[in-house]
Amino acid sequence: MSIQPNRLPDLIHHVERNTLGRLERAGDRAAQDRAALAATAQLVGKSFRSCMAWAQIFGLTSVMVGLYFSAELGTGSGSMIALVSAILFASVGTVTTIRKSVFLRAENMN
Repeated sequence: MSIQPNRLPDLIHHVERNTLGRLERAGDRAAQDRAALAATAQLVGKSFRSCMAWAQIFGLTSVMVGLYFSAELGTGSGSMIALVSAILFASVGTVTTIRKSVFLRAENMN
């Protein structure tokens, strides 16, 4: 298959437009993933240093689990990593809330 010279500018414009759109969506997904990891770390960590350590642990976990499920289910890796990160945030938030309401209730009573 050969490309006709008069169609080349249209083809280049089409590729640039689609590539930039994909990059913008991937950047938004990566930003959401980082925000979820930082929020999860803040739920668990008690200091800045521990939040940084927990963010790395949660990040590595979400990437490894997301890549595994992506390969098993045949889905996109970035979206699966973001989904695992969101599920991790929801589960850690739920456990933290339950732990604080059940086990720390006696400390809050006067």
